[in-house]
Parts: sequence; structure tokens; C-alpha cells
Amino acid sequence: MSVGEAWRQKVALSVLGESKSELIPDVVWLGVRTATAEVGERLEVDATTSWEGEGDGVTNTVELDVGPVGVATIVEAVIWDEATGGNEILVATLDEPEAISGTENVVIPIGGLLFEVA
Repeated sequence: MSVGEAWRQKVALSVLGESKSELIPDVVWLGVRTATAEVGERLEVDATTSWEGEGDGVTNTVELDVGPVGVATIVEAVIWDEATGGNEILVATLDEPEAISGTENVVIPIGGLLFEVA
């Protein structure tokens, strides 16, 4: 399935943002993963106020601290409907994978994450 260009941001905003659908929980969970596994802890995120439309999708309006992930190369960010297990709602593939080495927390700055609709 693809979405027409004029509707891409609107579709993304129906999932995250002030006009999100009632089908989406008010609280969602952000996680990051490598090419083979989820790493770090899932972060509780407000599905309504932490996002705004940008381009063909939505971007974060708050800093997102997903905690330490150890030594990993992060290739995707995922919005989940539950803290553990659960279902993926959105997946964003990073344009440039982020190599992390050490125990520092991975912090995504405001506007640093974009979930785009194709």
C-alpha cells in the first residue's frame, strides 16, 4: 500500500499527534533496534503531545532518552502499543545507522526522529 503525497502527513498525524485516531493508545512506547534485535529499554511516550507534522510524516517535539543500549548500531526506531511484547505501530529506518559504544544513554534530540509515510 502507498499513500498519495498530499495525504502522507495526514496519515502519520492520525497515528501520532494532536489529531491522532482514537484507535491509537494515548501512551505508546518507543524502542530502538539493530539489524537483528531490539536494544535498550522502551520509553513511554505521549502519543498526542510529543509529535508534530513534518514533511511526509511526524517528528518528535520532545527529547527522547531511550537509555543505554551497550555496543550497538541502531538502524530503526519503533513505536509499540505496549511496554513489552505488543505490536509495532510505526517503524522508522534511520538514514544513517547510529553506532553506539559504551554505557551512555541514547538521546534523540527534538526533531531528530521522523516517521515518514511512503
